[in-house]
Amino acid sequence: MAWVALVFAGAVHAAEPDPRLGWFEEGRQAYETCEAEHAAGRRDAALAACRTSYARMTQALTPDNGAVRLARGAVVGLLDELGRPDEAAQVLADAIDTQGAALEGYPALRWTDLMDLVKRWAEAGRLNEAQPYAEQALAVVEADEQALPAGSRAVTLQSLGFLAHESGRYAVAESHRREVVRQVVAAGAAADAGWLPRALTDLGNTLQQMGREDEAQRVHREAVAAAERPGVDTPARMGALNALGVTLTNQAEYVSAEDAYRRALALAPSSDLQRIYVLKNLGALLLLMDQVDEAEQATRKALEAAESGWGPLHPATLTAVEDLALVMEHRGRFAEALTLHRRSLAGSQQVLRPGHPTTALRANNLAVLLERLGDRDEAISLLERSLADARSAYGPVHPTVATRQTSLAQLLSNRGDFPRAEPLFRDALQQLEQTRGPDH
Repeated sequence: MAWVALVFAGAVHAAEPDPRLGWFEEGRQAYETCEAEHAAGRRDAALAACRTSYARMTQALTPDNGAVRLARGAVVGLLDELGRPDEAAQVLADAIDTQGAALEGYPALRWTDLMDLVKRWAEAGRLNEAQPYAEQALAVVEADEQALPAGSRAVTLQSLGFLAHESGRYAVAESHRREVVRQVVAAGAAADAGWLPRALTDLGNTLQQMGREDEAQRVHREAVAAAERPGVDTPARMGALNALGVTLTNQAEYVSAEDAYRRALALAPSSDLQRIYVLKNLGALLLLMDQVDEAEQATRKALEAAESGWGPLHPATLTAVEDLALVMEHRGRFAEALTLHRRSLAGSQQVLRPGHPTTALRANNLAVLLERLGDRDEAISLLERSLADARSAYGPVHPTVATRQTSLAQLLSNRGDFPRAEPLFRDALQQLEQTRGPDH
């Protein structure tokens, strides 16, 4: 491997025998074994060898060394391939926590590691774990921005804005996202053309959650206009149109929303992942418009495209399964809906983890149908678990927690269990007033 000579040249030099030379050689051989096992399709064996390589390289070399980072990257990559993203993120977290001090003189490497970990924790729905690392990344930017890639401050603030938004801290999210827009505008031609529509889309999404719907629509329209400029990539254009469609749907401007979704669909081939999510939103809109046949058709198209292109357990596939379940409920085909709800929940628990916000939402949807079908015991059990998962993901005060709590309280109330229902209702109201304001 080409990296061996480069790494070894600056690795260790000593007049006396140094054990690090032996560790380095063990690490090199283990990495070669890892590559061979991976090429043969034996990923578990490859992972074991790569873990050995990473451990030996960490013993032999400093954390900034290319061989250490290469071996760690191989471990993380294999965990990703094996569908173990939480473990992959934990490998990065352990490296940052134990080796971070050694990278103080290498701000670009430290910032890159931190942002990689933030992205992984956020994708896993583990917002509380992501937050301190995002704050560390901002501290690196504040201390030595000149040594970092261009736009590093905006990228870091974008992540902090996402975490604040998803955690229900919308005022904080708005502040971060407005600053990102300001920085992108200030950068002008130096910024990637897709940056501005993405930044505006993020800001519009936060304003929507804050109940400032007219302002949100104005910002989303600005995003669409910015996305129509030359040089903007297709994903940024689709994202702007899709977000505008969601806002228009929430404001009951259904005809305009449908137009936005269909314009987005015209931009990408049928196998495109982003197209699948637009189809999902279009299906939900058509259901609201009582165009049930068209809604089912759009949702089935999304499911077929996701399954054929990404497999049965991809998040896009599971989302389409859940949406089809809701369409079947609307049609009164409850047996099919129940099967689909159970499938999407089981897939979420397998792929995402039980505490992921999406898993909590799907448990809630299944519970609502079970209650409707008269199985209140299982419904209550699911809602209690859903509420616990939401609290685990978001903390005790969050709009999503309030929604789950309200669902459980409503079911308990329907059952006549008012002593348990009333405090849940009151606490949910306090959470919503705290996070969204009394006039939302």
